[in-house]
Amino acid sequence: MAKVIATESGEDVLNADICTYIICKGQYKLLDIIELEFLSKQKKVYSFLSFTWGIIADIDIESEK
Repeated sequence: MAKVIATESGEDVLNADICTYIICKGQYKLLDIIELEFLSKQKKVYSFLSFTWGIIADIDIESEK
């Protein structure tokens, strides 16, 4: 996620200095967050970014069969 934020902020390199710089600049980006509610466990889970990548990986694996 840090790489995505750095890229969206216009930074080409990702390291601790760049991340600190982005924080100090006060830039922000809107993110899509998903809320999953499991009825059987009465539990809510929040996710971002990794949920999307997981779906893409699952589709890719299934498409090779």
